[in-house]
Amino acid sequence: MVNIMTSRLSAFRHDRRGNITIMSALMMPGLIGIGALVLDFGYGLLTRIEHQRVADLAAYAGAVAYRALQTRRRP
Repeated sequence: MVNIMTSRLSAFRHDRRGNITIMSALMMPGLIGIGALVLDFGYGLLTRIEHQRVADLAAYAGAVAYRALQTRRRP
């Protein structure tokens, strides 16, 4: 009985059929997770750039408005 199990385990260890399938199944969750993190990080960078653009435009509009008020008040 033990000899049969040992020979079957030895045969299973030396059999190389299906290795790509097993390796793919083990690596897919990691690859999908890394892809999701990359997409999330890219979306965060895009959002930060858009918010910075809005802040810059608001500061510029405030400076233009302030300058316009200052030129009207001078005698």
